[in-house]
Parts: sequence; C-alpha cells; structure tokens
Amino acid sequence: MTRDDIKNHIVCINGGSGVIFQPSDEYHTYILTAKHVFNDISKYNNLAKIYYFDSTKQAFTKLNEIQPIEGENYFKHINKEVDIAILKIDKLLTMEELLINDNYCVDCLNYMLVGFPEVRRKLKPEICLDWIRYDVGIEILQKKENERREADISKNQNKQELIGSSGGGIFKIIGDSLFLTGIQNQMACDDDEQLGRIEFTPIEVFNEIVANNSGELETINPPYLRSFSHLESLIFDLDLGIYKGIHSAEPIINKLIMLIKSQAKNVLASDVTPISIQQFNKNMLLPHQNYLEQQKKIYWVRWFELLTILHIARQKIYNTIDLPALFSEVWLLYSDSNKDFLQSHLHDLLKIDFSKLEEDGFVIVSSNVKADEKYTDLSGIPSNILEEYKREYELNDIYINNASEHPFDKFKFINISAFKEAIVVDHYLEFDISNNSECLRKLGESYECLKDK
Repeated sequence: MTRDDIKNHIVCINGGSGVIFQPSDEYHTYILTAKHVFNDISKYNNLAKIYYFDSTKQAFTKLNEIQPIEGENYFKHINKEVDIAILKIDKLLTMEELLINDNYCVDCLNYMLVGFPEVRRKLKPEICLDWIRYDVGIEILQKKENERREADISKNQNKQELIGSSGGGIFKIIGDSLFLTGIQNQMACDDDEQLGRIEFTPIEVFNEIVANNSGELETINPPYLRSFSHLESLIFDLDLGIYKGIHSAEPIINKLIMLIKSQAKNVLASDVTPISIQQFNKNMLLPHQNYLEQQKKIYWVRWFELLTILHIARQKIYNTIDLPALFSEVWLLYSDSNKDFLQSHLHDLLKIDFSKLEEDGFVIVSSNVKADEKYTDLSGIPSNILEEYKREYELNDIYINNASEHPFDKFKFINISAFKEAIVVDHYLEFDISNNSECLRKLGESYECLKDK
C-alpha cells in the first residue's frame, strides 16, 4: 500500500470531495462526505456529479448523475450541526479494502488529508490526477464541538487553499493497510488566524447515521467484518510445495482441500461473525500489535479456517453464546509476517497475559507462510533455548503480577499449518478421496488434539 493507492478511494463530488467506502451491502457503495458539500447543489441542477478513479481504465470516470433524496439515497446526521452525510450509489467494482482507524487519541501523528481543492482544479480544465492534493504530516489534536476534532496540517495552509477539500478523507497508511480516520469539514480558525488547522469528523460518527437509518444502511466497517461469507474464496489456500504440478498428487490434495472448505458452510450457518468475535478476543494480540490488526482481512481468514477445523474436530457449530467458553480454551495469535511464526515471535509469547486461558489451552499461531516443518509446535525448539526463555519469563511483569506456571509448560502452542499443510499436503496419501465420509472421519482423527477436553 502506498500513498498513490489512495486515489482509488476518493471522489470529486460537485465542488467538494468524498471517500468511497464499501460496506456489506451487496448492491450499493457509500460515499462519505461533508454535508455542506450539497449546500450549493442548485448550481449543479440539484444533481450530485461524481468522478472516481477507475483502476481498470487508469483514468477518472464520471458516474451517472444522482439526485440526492433524503432517506432514500442521501442520509445526514440527525443533529443538524454535525457536518457529515452518506450518499448511497450503485455498487462500484470491488477495490482494495479500506480499514477504519479510531485509534487517533493514542496514535495521533503522520496522517494525511486527501481531496480535490479548488486551487488544483483551476490548473487544468478536466479532472485528472493533478487535481488531487495530499497534505501530509498531519497531527490529530483536541476534540471540538459538534462531534469534530481539530488537526494540524503543518504547512500553515489558508482557507482559500483548502476550499474543495471538504469531504476529503483523513487517511493513514499502517504497514500494508490503508486506514480511514475521518472526513474533513473546514478550516478550524477564521481568516485572521492562519495556522493550518482543520476540523474533521471522526469516522465512527458515521455509524450514528447508520443507526438512525436502520434497514437502509450497513455499518461503516469492511464487509468481511459483518460476515465470513466474504472470505469463503480465500480460506485454505495452501502451499503445495513440491507437489505443485504433480499430476499424481495435486488433484488428490485439491479434492481434499475442497472437502475441508465444504465444511465451512457450518461456520456460515452459525451467528458468529468477525464483529462478534472481536467483542471477546481483544487480548489475543502480540506485544507490538493493537486492535487495528484485527481489522485485516487475512486475520479473519485465519479465524474462518480455525473455526472450520474446530467444527471438523468437534462436530460442533459454535454460536456467539459459545464464544466465551471457546476462548477460555482456544486462542489464535496472528502475525502479518512472511516469516515462520515461532522463529519470529517465540520471545513475544513471554509478554502476553494468558491469564484468561485455561491450563492445557491451545494457542494456535499463524503467519503468512507455511510453518517450518520443525516448528509446527514447540517440540522443534531446542530445549536449552526453551529453558533460557523460562528463566527470562520469571523476570517479566506479567509473571511478577500473576505468578504462574511458564506458558510453554501450561499451554499447547501449535501453528495452524499443523492442521493444514502438515496433514492435507504431507499426508494426502492416507486419505481415500472417493469416500467423503471416511475422509472427514480421518480428518477428525488428525485433529484429535483439538477435541473437547
């Protein structure tokens, strides 16, 4: 993800700007903007004229002109002083995910405002990439009235420079992901005080519009947080290793994978969603992570896979009511890394508070790569290294405050590859793919260690 990718998420709408957001709605896309962008709509024949960057054409494209009708395709905040609105349009082609960041009170630096200021529009008569301006190095400041916050855009821009950026997005790139933090409203000061300060409305306030229009709008969250169904095509994408392209092996492995994926329907049949899981698993993070890690699509792919594996092992469909009990015995730790998890994060495991996990509980770990064969569990770690870590653990704060058995002795750490590649790929010859029932039975045996205690 780079700054240049943000162009795919912003629109030029009449004399202002907006941000494209894709919720769970199967038929519509939302444009998040400032309400006052529509104040002069009579100049545009009472129509919203919208341009977005079409990545297939690599050019800006004009959408069909839309007449905003309140309660039908145009929704504003119930408090008339809150300057935000949602315009619901026909669904655009799927784009890269846009995540939500409301962590600005803790992480307040290095944001950017992206929009279409009038000063840029005057440079060329037709909309183009040159119309976009990126105001970088933004710092989030104090809370203001009417749900807004103030931000310092650092270059002492004046009001005239930012006209047209209203409705533009406050973005931040974190790792490989793009996060939206808010929508710009106006300069924070009057014409006599040019301090480069703006006011914006935090992204979470848009859900107050959603709540007031139940049945018409979906929550402002990536679609896959509402339902695992959006991830169905991504689960169990296994590394076939040396068997890739081998005609005597690959078809068998792929049939076994399809059988496992067919069991995912049992997860979809439950009322469990990523959002419901989020309510219970806020502690399942590595020391350097925060809850924003739990918005990433790949994180929920891993959860979907784990719930499918648990269903095969236990023949149980988990509903939301079952989650507290499940999370007292099974945790998932994920690292958005292309390195083996245990080789990279063994030391980090000592800094996690596992106090809510029962003795002999399972800690399923995962990264973006297949686990090294030696490190699907702790048995591959040299004993002298484990002993050294045990001594170190006795000195860390969690142990001092919650003196207990060493986590390496108390819990079972297993890479999710042990239930994926290690069984499906490495032992495919042990399965009779002509008999689905027998295959599922044998898979259940292979997942024996995950069965109910």
